[in-house]
Amino acid sequence: MAVRSDDLRNASIGERGTAPAFALECMRALNFCVVMFLSILMCVSVYGTIHDNSASSFLDGFASIPPAPWKLPLIMLGIYIALMLLIDIKKRNLAEMCVCTAAELALSLWICVLCNFGYTGVLLLCCAEFVRNVKWKKYAAVIISVLFIAYLAADYNLLSGFLNLNSYGAYISYYNAHSRGILLGAVNVFEGINNLLFISFMILLVRGQNLENERIRDMNDRLNSMNTELNEVNAQLSDANVRLGENAKTIAEMTQIEERNRLAREIHDTLGHALTGIVTGLEACMELILIAPEAVKNQLESIADVARQGMTDVRRSVKALRPDTLEKMKLDAAVESMIERISTSTKVKINYDCDVDLSRFSGDEEEIIYRIFQESITNAMRHGKATEIDISVKQHGGMLTIKISDNGIGCDNIKSGFGLYHMRERLEMLRGTLECDGSDGFTVTAHMPVRWE
Repeated sequence: MAVRSDDLRNASIGERGTAPAFALECMRALNFCVVMFLSILMCVSVYGTIHDNSASSFLDGFASIPPAPWKLPLIMLGIYIALMLLIDIKKRNLAEMCVCTAAELALSLWICVLCNFGYTGVLLLCCAEFVRNVKWKKYAAVIISVLFIAYLAADYNLLSGFLNLNSYGAYISYYNAHSRGILLGAVNVFEGINNLLFISFMILLVRGQNLENERIRDMNDRLNSMNTELNEVNAQLSDANVRLGENAKTIAEMTQIEERNRLAREIHDTLGHALTGIVTGLEACMELILIAPEAVKNQLESIADVARQGMTDVRRSVKALRPDTLEKMKLDAAVESMIERISTSTKVKINYDCDVDLSRFSGDEEEIIYRIFQESITNAMRHGKATEIDISVKQHGGMLTIKISDNGIGCDNIKSGFGLYHMRERLEMLRGTLECDGSDGFTVTAHMPVRWE
């Protein structure tokens, strides 16, 4: 992930109130004052010569008849306002930028013509505004070059040989020598201040851009470092997940082996013993059937007793796989009995809310539901140190939802132990799911399809 300079263009140098923007605002104000000063000065000069009846000698210094003096300030004011509005228009594409820049250049040259090229600083203002807003860097150099060439070519001495221009000196010839010196010096000072502001703007702009580029590089370096660290953490987590998966698989296999061994022992000790006795007795019967038929009858009765005892032992072994409480009572009564027993023997308060008929579930479903209650309550008391447990059993369509939450210490990093793993495995056998959340206390949510729906 990288931060591009285009995404943060003018983030710290193009906004109002920053140093480059302040220099630009000063240029705007200065150019407005100079344009209005020159237009009013020329207007006053013409009206003064008319008032003094010296228009004939005054016009001798002009190459062409000047425009009506009262129109000049209004025209220059209107052009300058139009120029500022055009500069502030948002350019959305390169074509709009080229058209607007050409129009800005035309308006700036018009102002210079009306000022008789006695002042050309408005061209620098146009160039500075373009540099501030440009975002098509591929073509920026060409447009900036055009603006600078226009600024350098906008010189009275250069253009007067080709155009009939009235000089600024012709207008101020109305005044005495001392005043003319002051007015000429004022225009030069205005021109110098405008140039200084333009240079300051460019320096601040370049400096701000360099600082911004450094900040972007620093951000990219930090992001790259963070990405590297995240990749390392992800690799470690992946290794940890692989190890946990292997451990869980190993535990499951060991559990299966242990269960198989226990079942093998049960079968060997009960059914195997019974079947061995039955086989042995039948073999004896086959030998006695011709010799002592009465003895065979007694032997068969003994074999029947052995078979009945074997059946009893098998039933006992099967019952050992199922909670003894469910053998004595229904699921709803067994759950309520467990809750009452825990509430009586401990200080844990259990809030039980069930609106489902639990008596309609089959044996394997009852066992899974009971084990979910049993394991969740045990974990809440043993690991969560809970003092209050909320149990909710709801049915939505064909799905049973059991939600058990406590006010215990919770767990940020949930690791499925044997109990949770066994619950999830049993639920998956019935196409159910198990969800755990340890952010606020601990919550176990089990979803199981309802067969009889």
